[in-house]
Amino acid sequence: MLCDTGRGDWLLCQITSNPHSDPAAVKITPADLARGTLSALSFARPTKLFTANETLMAKRVAILEDAPFGAVLSTILGALKQVMPVQSDTADDVNQAPAV
Repeated sequence: MLCDTGRGDWLLCQITSNPHSDPAAVKITPADLARGTLSALSFARPTKLFTANETLMAKRVAILEDAPFGAVLSTILGALKQVMPVQSDTADDVNQAPAV
Protein backbone atom coordinates (compact mmCIF):
# COMPACT_ATOMS: atom_id res chain seq x y z
CA MET A 1 0.00 0.00 0.00
CA LEU A 2 1.51 3.28 -1.06
CA CYS A 3 -1.00 5.75 0.32
CA ASP A 4 -4.60 6.29 1.41
CA THR A 5 -6.52 8.03 -1.39
CA GLY A 6 -9.64 8.61 0.66
CA ARG A 7 -13.02 6.92 1.11
CA GLY A 8 -11.38 3.59 1.95
CA ASP A 9 -9.38 3.45 -1.29
CA TRP A 10 -5.62 2.86 -1.41
CA LEU A 11 -2.98 3.41 -4.09
CA LEU A 12 -1.25 0.06 -4.59
CA CYS A 13 1.78 -1.23 -6.48
CA GLN A 14 1.78 -4.66 -8.10
CA ILE A 15 4.01 -7.19 -6.35
CA THR A 16 4.64 -10.50 -8.10
CA SER A 17 7.05 -13.43 -8.05
CA ASN A 18 7.88 -12.79 -11.71
CA PRO A 19 9.48 -9.50 -12.88
CA HIS A 20 7.97 -10.04 -16.38
CA SER A 21 11.13 -8.58 -17.99
CA ASP A 22 10.14 -5.23 -16.46
CA PRO A 23 13.26 -3.03 -16.31
CA ALA A 24 11.60 -0.97 -13.55
CA ALA A 25 10.95 -4.00 -11.30
CA VAL A 26 12.41 -3.71 -7.78
CA LYS A 27 13.54 -7.02 -6.26
CA ILE A 28 12.19 -7.74 -2.77
CA THR A 29 14.14 -10.21 -0.62
CA PRO A 30 13.43 -11.28 2.98
CA ALA A 31 16.10 -8.77 4.11
CA ASP A 32 14.02 -5.96 2.56
CA LEU A 33 11.10 -6.58 4.92
CA ALA A 34 10.65 -4.70 8.19
CA ARG A 35 7.81 -7.04 9.17
CA GLY A 36 6.13 -10.11 7.77
CA THR A 37 7.19 -12.59 5.13
CA LEU A 38 6.60 -13.27 1.47
CA SER A 39 6.29 -16.84 0.19
CA ALA A 40 8.79 -16.29 -2.64
CA LEU A 41 11.39 -13.90 -3.96
CA SER A 42 9.21 -11.04 -5.18
CA PHE A 43 9.31 -7.98 -7.38
CA ALA A 44 7.52 -4.67 -6.95
CA ARG A 45 6.50 -3.25 -10.32
CA PRO A 46 6.36 0.51 -9.69
CA THR A 47 4.95 1.32 -13.11
CA LYS A 48 1.97 -0.98 -12.42
CA LEU A 49 -0.10 1.13 -10.02
CA PHE A 50 -3.79 0.75 -9.24
CA THR A 51 -6.38 1.66 -6.64
CA ALA A 52 -8.52 -0.70 -4.62
CA ASN A 53 -10.92 -0.37 -1.76
CA GLU A 54 -9.76 -1.69 1.60
CA THR A 55 -12.75 -4.06 1.69
CA LEU A 56 -11.06 -6.04 -1.12
CA MET A 57 -7.84 -6.52 0.87
CA ALA A 58 -7.74 -9.66 3.01
CA LYS A 59 -4.65 -8.77 5.08
CA ARG A 60 -1.28 -7.05 5.06
CA VAL A 61 1.42 -9.71 4.74
CA ALA A 62 4.59 -7.63 4.92
CA ILE A 63 6.00 -4.14 5.29
CA LEU A 64 9.08 -2.96 3.39
CA GLU A 65 12.11 -1.41 5.05
CA ASP A 66 12.63 2.28 4.24
CA ALA A 67 15.36 1.76 1.58
CA PRO A 68 13.43 -0.61 -0.72
CA PHE A 69 10.24 1.41 -0.22
CA GLY A 70 12.22 4.50 -1.24
CA ALA A 71 13.48 2.64 -4.33
CA VAL A 72 9.88 1.90 -5.34
CA LEU A 73 8.87 5.54 -4.82
CA SER A 74 11.92 6.83 -6.73
CA THR A 75 11.07 4.58 -9.66
CA ILE A 76 7.49 5.86 -9.68
CA LEU A 77 8.66 9.48 -9.61
CA GLY A 78 11.22 8.84 -12.34
CA ALA A 79 8.57 7.33 -14.60
CA LEU A 80 6.24 10.27 -14.01
CA LYS A 81 9.01 12.80 -14.70
CA GLN A 82 9.63 11.19 -18.09
CA VAL A 83 6.12 12.11 -19.22
CA MET A 84 5.85 15.53 -17.60
CA PRO A 85 5.67 18.45 -20.02
CA VAL A 86 8.72 20.67 -20.15
CA GLN A 87 8.20 23.84 -18.12
CA SER A 88 10.10 27.07 -18.48
CA ASP A 89 11.98 28.61 -15.57
CA THR A 90 9.88 31.76 -15.50
CA ALA A 91 6.49 32.95 -16.62
CA ASP A 92 8.22 35.65 -18.72
CA ASP A 93 9.52 32.93 -21.06
CA VAL A 94 5.95 32.43 -22.28
CA ASN A 95 5.58 36.13 -23.06
CA GLN A 96 8.96 36.24 -24.86
CA ALA A 97 8.40 33.13 -26.96
CA PRO A 98 7.69 33.71 -30.66
CA ALA A 99 4.03 33.42 -31.62
CA VAL A 100 3.04 30.24 -33.39
